Amino acid sequence: MKILPRLLRFWRRIGSAWLLIPLSVLAGLVGWGQMMWPQLPTSLVGDTLATSLWLDRTAVSDWERWLGFYNLAQQPWVRALVTLLALILVLRLWGRLLLAWQVRTLQPPQQWLPLTTIHEARMPSLAPDDASLQVLTHSSHRHARRQEAEASPWEWIGDWHHRHLGWQSLLELGLLLLLLLLVWQLRNGWQKDAILLAPAESLTLTPYSSQTLQMDADGQMIRLCCQPQATMAPETGSLSVRGFHLQVQRLIPALQVQAHVAGQPLSLQSLDAGQMGTTLLLQFPQERSERAVAIPDRNLVLVVVAQDTDRYQLQLRDAENTPIMSSEISHEGELHWQDVSFQLQATHTSALSVRYRPGTWLLWPAGLMLMLGLGAAWRWPYLRIGVRSNAAGTVIRWQGQWRAHPTLAEILHYFHSDEQTS
Repeated sequence: MKILPRLLRFWRRIGSAWLLIPLSVLAGLVGWGQMMWPQLPTSLVGDTLATSLWLDRTAVSDWERWLGFYNLAQQPWVRALVTLLALILVLRLWGRLLLAWQVRTLQPPQQWLPLTTIHEARMPSLAPDDASLQVLTHSSHRHARRQEAEASPWEWIGDWHHRHLGWQSLLELGLLLLLLLLVWQLRNGWQKDAILLAPAESLTLTPYSSQTLQMDADGQMIRLCCQPQATMAPETGSLSVRGFHLQVQRLIPALQVQAHVAGQPLSLQSLDAGQMGTTLLLQFPQERSERAVAIPDRNLVLVVVAQDTDRYQLQLRDAENTPIMSSEISHEGELHWQDVSFQLQATHTSALSVRYRPGTWLLWPAGLMLMLGLGAAWRWPYLRIGVRSNAAGTVIRWQGQWRAHPTLAEILHYFHSDEQTS
């Protein structure tokens, strides 16, 4: 027989708003953190070596790594937080539904009702037609009075806002949906920063996803492929589609260089990056950056200096590093020396950030439910009042949710104001 009161006390304490509020704030900070810090891909979980290599490449500081900011889904304290918060929300939701079921009929405020607090006050004997009791009678949504004889003890019971208890359950439902979204994103969401995508280049997002990023040869369009498939211009800055969010962090000026002799391409070699080919892409991450391209077949070196966006200073040097020709181009141009023709095209390389946050659309219904439930709980808190009076005095007992007033004077004032508002 002693187990039930203990369970009820445990239910009341663990379902308290004073515990729910800080845990919800902490869960919100975890959700914010998993958007700020890249998270370990789910495919690497369990692979110690791969995880260590990924953290070495990604982690900025040792303390962030030690606290687990880059692997929140696997942290014991995050799992404990989610489990405890889910338990509290389920208990509170069950309490809301149980309360709505129990108050479907008018009863004296004596039995235990979840999510409510019982108060009691004593005062001198009141007559049934007392002005204070008349305020209660007219402001209550439903009430009943019982009196066997004119001189015998009498009692009065009133209920307020019992019809709005169903709406209040939307508060816990909205929080549960947000918690489900957080767990989903912690397990399946990811973020990849500082992706350099050059014209005519294709990059895979492995190990995060099988998706690929592609840029057209002219650098005017970036494609996300496939399922979903979407395109964006680098100048637009961002793209969001089905949980994928692409953000252009910056555009790095670049110059595409080709050399021909009698229509035949010459082999080129970048003296800075060591790349070789008939077409080279020179990148200029800083203003006044300098790049050099060698043409081994002609013992020539082309030096390019970035002036500003799409404007470059060119200088052709011989094998002794002596300048033999200078020029300047804007956007595109050609440079001719004897039988060698240089074609130059200004373009850019995009530095991208890619995030995948599944189920982001759930924020809208969850937010709507949260606002409706919170508004109902604030505007229409449930309250039940019982009055019993005899010659010895009057006892008033009331049982209500948060915002139910603890004194008779405040109750009368509150419901008198509520009646005028209605």
